Amino acid sequence: MVPAQRHTATMLTCLMLVVCLSSAARYHPHPGKPAALTHTDYARAFASAFFDGNDFDKALAAYNKVPASQMKEQDLCNFSMSAFFLQQYSKALAVAQYGLTLYPRQVSLNRVAFFCATELKQYDAALRYAEALFSQSDSVKLSYYDYLYYGRIQTIVKDYPKADSAFAVLAADYPDVREYALYMRAKVNAQMDPDQTKGLACPYYEQLAAILAEKSEQDDTDSERLKECCLYLQSYYFLQRHDQEQASRYARLLLTVDPDNKTALHVLQHP
Repeated sequence: MVPAQRHTATMLTCLMLVVCLSSAARYHPHPGKPAALTHTDYARAFASAFFDGNDFDKALAAYNKVPASQMKEQDLCNFSMSAFFLQQYSKALAVAQYGLTLYPRQVSLNRVAFFCATELKQYDAALRYAEALFSQSDSVKLSYYDYLYYGRIQTIVKDYPKADSAFAVLAADYPDVREYALYMRAKVNAQMDPDQTKGLACPYYEQLAAILAEKSEQDDTDSERLKECCLYLQSYYFLQRHDQEQASRYARLLLTVDPDNKTALHVLQHP
């Protein structure tokens, strides 16, 4: 949807919400006196409509006018997510934390708290919220971003087996990010096997190298990752496995992205 269409749809939604609110006030008054819509009612209605229309700036501005104590569960979710999408991580975390005092098993609030704590480098808190998201939230359906952040935080705190498990899910279930997931599996397995004696990173670097080598066009990221793959693999096969054929294979592939690489030239010159 183009911006103009999104704005029109959002405004129509807002208008419908206001009509519904007005009808509810007219036909369902409080006993003894007619109900009156408050500024809070209108702000919540508009904020919800803006959020549904992906206009997070306006949603956040509207939610900022509503006292937290007068927000419902979905308001708190939308409020925190709006701030997160706008990269206002401290604000989003504060809203999510307040919401979790009321709804501790709310999946969206635990998710936002987890993501924001990670972005703010509050790693101990991020791990607590990650645990709450993965195993203590109601009706949780884990997403690509959940596994991405989980792999990221576990890499940061150097729990490499858990990081590898998260990136394994990404590699298996999300084809669009398979290259990145293989790259991260290679990185964390290399950390678990720093002297290369077990070759733990080998299968992931090999899979990634094969994918990258087949590309007709490589961007800078592709070239840097292919270089890293080849450096690891030529070293592993040359020094650990004493497999000159495989070492030479990756040395030649390395020279396609780094023609003057001395290590590759050395491998090829010393069969």
